[in-house]
Amino acid sequence: MGQLIRGYTDEIRMLDPEPLLGAVRDEWLDSVLHRLAQHTDAPARLFASVPTADALLNVGPNVVEMGDGAAKSSPPVEDSIGALVATTINMQTGVVAGGTVLMAGGGAFTLPASTLNYYRRLCLSIQGDGSLQANFSAENVSLPALANPGPLFSAMTGLPIGYVDLKCDNATGKYRTADSLSSIIENKVGSYHTITRFGAGGGGSVVEDAIVDGVTRKAPSQNAVYDAFAAEATARLNADSTLQSNINAEATLRTNADNAEITSRVNADSTLQANLNIEVTARTGADLTLQANLNIEVTARTGADLTLQANINSEITARVAADSTLQANLNIEVTARTNADSTLQANIDALKWNTYTTASPAASVADRDQVFWDTTAGICTATLPLSPLLGSIVRLIDFKGTWGTNKLVVARNGNKIQGATADLDLTIPWDTCVLVFDGVDNWHLLYG
Repeated sequence: MGQLIRGYTDEIRMLDPEPLLGAVRDEWLDSVLHRLAQHTDAPARLFASVPTADALLNVGPNVVEMGDGAAKSSPPVEDSIGALVATTINMQTGVVAGGTVLMAGGGAFTLPASTLNYYRRLCLSIQGDGSLQANFSAENVSLPALANPGPLFSAMTGLPIGYVDLKCDNATGKYRTADSLSSIIENKVGSYHTITRFGAGGGGSVVEDAIVDGVTRKAPSQNAVYDAFAAEATARLNADSTLQSNINAEATLRTNADNAEITSRVNADSTLQANLNIEVTARTGADLTLQANLNIEVTARTGADLTLQANINSEITARVAADSTLQANLNIEVTARTNADSTLQANIDALKWNTYTTASPAASVADRDQVFWDTTAGICTATLPLSPLLGSIVRLIDFKGTWGTNKLVVARNGNKIQGATADLDLTIPWDTCVLVFDGVDNWHLLYG
């Protein structure tokens, strides 16, 4: 069992989590025992995972104790209505593990589709064969407006064990407990109990009565618990007294050791100070000698620096004169190169092609036009310049390979082509045609 902090039942906390009791770290023992009382009065445990909540709703087997005035106890549930296997229901996926869960209307357990952030109530009962039966309420936008669990259980068979209030995470049917901040199943959210379990006898719990009324009315089965708490309290008090004595003795020993250490360190500091004074005196003398030597060195270097400065000034004067001559020569060179560049640029511009693409059915071309002509849509006509000069040149290119289907007609525009007074038809796919004017009246076909 997890360790406890000493005190009354409403002052005792769990130092460590205890999964078998469903107890978490720092939980009050009174709360743990109260929950155990609820569990032992129920035909089955309906609970969230502990100590860390997840998407699972857990259903576990339990022993039923009932009072009817004769103070008799019933047999365990598994002896009365068949073995109940510990079962988990994943409220995010609908996967059932352990036992069997069937819907009240028949068929395997399924999570119903719902509107996002709407609420449903899930009721569970135990069947005679140990299986579980589930029944979901209709969805509602408000938690208080959910259907009362009574009519839901009346539509079911078996022994009711409790119900869970759920909130839809996803329209396809994923659920968390109502108002949980993440997609998990929790026993309680704030002050609201999201999982409700039913008792078996309709009365108070044996364990709970023992806690409320004290030792005089505690159940016999709880004597050992209370005796163990009393023995634990006495043992811990004795252990605390011994521990305090040991702490006091340790404190005395450490104080004496600290005083001895302080005395030793004071003496060591005095010796260190004396040695430091001797070192300061020696270093002061050495510093004075070093300063004198530095003064002599500064005087010598000052004379050398003056001589060096004079030589640098002479070098600067000579280089300035040389730089002026160099600058004049550079200016002449720049002017000459600028003129040459202008001439070169003019010659380059004269040799440039004016390149473009067209699919026009009829267009005129000019000197130095390089045209990529697309005849996909039909026969096209390229009209040569009306007044070309000697050396005027035109280049026509089939860049779609369509001239074989739709030819490109070269209209001569008054001049001859290859000595003929007829237009030129270009019909070879992927062809390139270059025409150069002779300055008289004839366009010469270089290739094409």
